[in-house]
Amino acid sequence: MKAIKACPFCGMTPKMYLEKGYWKIKCYNIDCPGKLTGSLNPTDIITAWNTRLKPQSKQPDKISFIEKEAVAYEQGSMMYSDSEVEIGFFEDNIVLCDYSASHEAAVPVKTLCKTGDVDRDELEDLCNRHNWYCVF
Repeated sequence: MKAIKACPFCGMTPKMYLEKGYWKIKCYNIDCPGKLTGSLNPTDIITAWNTRLKPQSKQPDKISFIEKEAVAYEQGSMMYSDSEVEIGFFEDNIVLCDYSASHEAAVPVKTLCKTGDVDRDELEDLCNRHNWYCVF
């Protein structure tokens, strides 16, 4: 019999068991959705488990979301004629701000996501690509 590969969702070792005549494989990591059910043949269920790919996240890419929101704001009506986009941290959030040099102030416009949702280097690269202020 083939070896069962690690869970494609979390990397832990799953268990295979027989229940009501059907072979099943399940990851027992409490936070993991990994399970596969319904084969009369144990080799078939192992093959099916071993060839699954890790599913794509259902959440949109946060960097793409931040870019879309900031570009839309930048192209829309700005609060001041000398305004520029600024992306910064406020408490545990990444926020879109309207920065006015003449007023020497950044006005928060929209909370975009939690700080832990994006990589800081990716966010800095995004700001550099668009010549936006990036305040950490």
